[in-house]
Amino acid sequence: MLSIFRTNQLAVSLLLLFFLAGLWAHTFVFPADWVVPDHGWLSKVVYGWIGEQSWLAKVIAIFLLFIQAALINLIAMSHRLDREINMYPGLFFVIFCSIIPGLLGLSPVHMGNLFILLALMNLLNAYKKPNVADSIFNIGLWIGVASLFYQPFLVFILFAFIGLQILRAYKFSERIILLSGGFVPYFLLGTYFFFIGQLDSFIDLQFSPFGKFKWLTQPLGLDLVLQLGIIFILLVIIIFSYGAHTSKKGIDVQKKIDIFYWMMFISILSFVVFPRLILDQLLLMAIPFGTLLALSFSSLANRWAESWFFILLLLVLLFQYYPLLV
Repeated sequence: MLSIFRTNQLAVSLLLLFFLAGLWAHTFVFPADWVVPDHGWLSKVVYGWIGEQSWLAKVIAIFLLFIQAALINLIAMSHRLDREINMYPGLFFVIFCSIIPGLLGLSPVHMGNLFILLALMNLLNAYKKPNVADSIFNIGLWIGVASLFYQPFLVFILFAFIGLQILRAYKFSERIILLSGGFVPYFLLGTYFFFIGQLDSFIDLQFSPFGKFKWLTQPLGLDLVLQLGIIFILLVIIIFSYGAHTSKKGIDVQKKIDIFYWMMFISILSFVVFPRLILDQLLLMAIPFGTLLALSFSSLANRWAESWFFILLLLVLLFQYYPLLV
């Protein structure tokens, strides 16, 4: 099956829509295990329109993931992150988002990740370009918008600082532009809430999660331990594959791969800034995780890649459907 996605035809990404539908199908029939996490103001607005666990929310979640997978494939292709062009990054992004059944819902992280991808595209496009003030402003702007869906996305401002340092010579003015972009969504919404007399409630909603510990909202059973164990093993593989991912590649590609490693590290750091053991926060590293795991599979011989992918897919399907069979 993996060989289907070993192509440079972006239209193959359409298959991911059916792949996602298969993984999420049981959530339309049986009650979902997903527990709505704390979220920002924009997520609150979305949930007010369509509900948190309605069938429409699940359909939107599937389409959101599909669009994000296609964008990840587009980023990997346009920046030549791999020696061969394939649709692996979007595929493994989808798999990562589906390993844990307790994450199958319209998470605020799914909504925010769309804007993080836009920020990432602007960041990567800033490499070796003289005048990119608009792109740098947009990086901050999209991160700010993402954090209005899910507050921990604010740590990606640090990621943007590091990313600019990797890709461009240091300029203080560019950091100010970046911060200005991130400030604009808060300034506009803050002004609106000030005029309607609800500024305190907006500030409390957006900044109350900082530094407040919160335990898992899902029970830590054997199944969840196994699912987290699979993610941990794959994460270790990604970390120790850094040398293989960057060797024999141009300096521009090496720098951009470094961006994805830093993105994953900052995602993990979010658990320190926002000390909440909530499964949805794992999704912050879905974009770099899927992209870097794709590079690991792409470097394997075809038969080994197919074998390991089959095992991984079998485990994901087992996690999703086993509770329905017992």
